[in-house]
Amino acid sequence: MKVRHIPNLISILRILLVAPLALCLLSKNYTASLGVFLLAGFSDALDGYLARRFNWVSRLGALLDPLGDKLLMVTTYLILGLQALIPMWLVLAVILRDIIIVSGGLLYRFLVGDVVIK
Repeated sequence: MKVRHIPNLISILRILLVAPLALCLLSKNYTASLGVFLLAGFSDALDGYLARRFNWVSRLGALLDPLGDKLLMVTTYLILGLQALIPMWLVLAVILRDIIIVSGGLLYRFLVGDVVIK
C-alpha cells in the first residue's frame, strides 16, 4: 500500500465502524456508542486533513468520505428514531436531505459533467 492511500484506508475503516456503532446503539450502550461515533468523527477529520495537506486527494476518497459520513449519520438517526429517542420526522428529514444531496450531485454530473475537487 502506498502512503498516499492512507486517507482512503481511514475512510474504509470509518465505514466499517458503522456495524459496531449500530450494535452499540441497538444494545442501548450509549457510552460505547458515543465512543465509536467520536472515533468515526476523528477519523473523518484526519482523513480530510491528510488528503488536503499532502495532496493525497483521489476519486475513490471523494466517494468513500461522504459515503462513510452518510452511512454513520443515517444509521445513527434511524436507530435513535426507532428507539423513540428522537422524533421520526427528524429521521425522515435527515434521510430526505441526504437523498436530495446525492440526487443533486448525480444530476449535476449527468447534466454538466464531473465535479472538480480542489
